[in-house]
Amino acid sequence: MKYRIIVDHCYFKSETKRPKDGPLKDPRGNVLEFQTKGEAEQYLTDEVGASEKSTGEWSQDGPFELSLGQYERPGYTIKEI
Repeated sequence: MKYRIIVDHCYFKSETKRPKDGPLKDPRGNVLEFQTKGEAEQYLTDEVGASEKSTGEWSQDGPFELSLGQYERPGYTIKEI
C-alpha cells in the first residue's frame, strides 16, 4: 500500500487566486507518495513542521502568516491509495 498527504489550503471560496487542494507535491509538481504511513508522518514532522491533532489531521506549528483570502493555516491528512 502507498500513502499520500492531502493538503487543504483553507482559503475562502470567493478567493480567485487560491491554490487547489489535493495531494502534496514536490517543487517539480510531482505528487509525493510514501510506502508507509510512518514515512508520511515523518515527512510532515521533519519537512513541513507539522504535528498531529486529536482529530487525526495535521497542521503546522509555530507562527504562521496568512495570505490574502486565507482563513487558517493549511491542514494535512494522510490517505491510503
